[in-house]
Amino acid sequence: MTQAIACIWGWAGHIAPSAEKVRAAAARGGAAASFEPGATPALRLASDDGRRHRPETLADLGDHTARLAAVRAEAGRHADLFSRSQRLFLDGYFRFVEEAVAGEADALAGQISWSGGLFAPADLVFAALRPLPRAIVAAGDKIVAADFAFWDGEAVTAVSVSGTPSNRPGDAGPEGVRRIHVAPAELATGLAIFADPRFPPKLRRFFEGVAVPQGPFRPHGLPEKLEA
Repeated sequence: MTQAIACIWGWAGHIAPSAEKVRAAAARGGAAASFEPGATPALRLASDDGRRHRPETLADLGDHTARLAAVRAEAGRHADLFSRSQRLFLDGYFRFVEEAVAGEADALAGQISWSGGLFAPADLVFAALRPLPRAIVAAGDKIVAADFAFWDGEAVTAVSVSGTPSNRPGDAGPEGVRRIHVAPAELATGLAIFADPRFPPKLRRFFEGVAVPQGPFRPHGLPEKLEA
């Protein structure tokens, strides 16, 4: 059985912390989490990570475009402001998410037809896996540093977009972590990189199996479960 995988993101240090410190940070929460393969749900743009907003704030994010832009800006705050490669990857990823849903609009309309029009295919963009910039992943006693990490419910995908690959060709990384290096020339291809089979199907086909679309923001002060 694969043990829990700890991850922190927004790491600005020059030296990666120890696996023990990453696990301790994940236990505290914040820009950190612990993932148990097969048990922890995929971390998506709409995942509830404790964010709450006043109704006035939600009113400012009243449409689909504004909400997606807010999520993109949030991810950008954890990225390296001076890394062109990270900016290109993030911009490409969010364009990919929108275009992937638009390209499957007819099929997705059938997937959510039960709602009688309450949901639209575009709402499924928030089912996309959440990118975690400048991530440090601890799997057992192994540490993997990545420009971005994604958790799909089964494994962490650790993506390097700057410098040279830290792993040897064919080295998939520790158990529960798949490593991908995207070269500068590949970044220049834009959305095409996300069709690459190196990226797992759960990242590329993020909308499959999502029965109920969810948004990324929830009103502050409302309980998770309301009594009938």
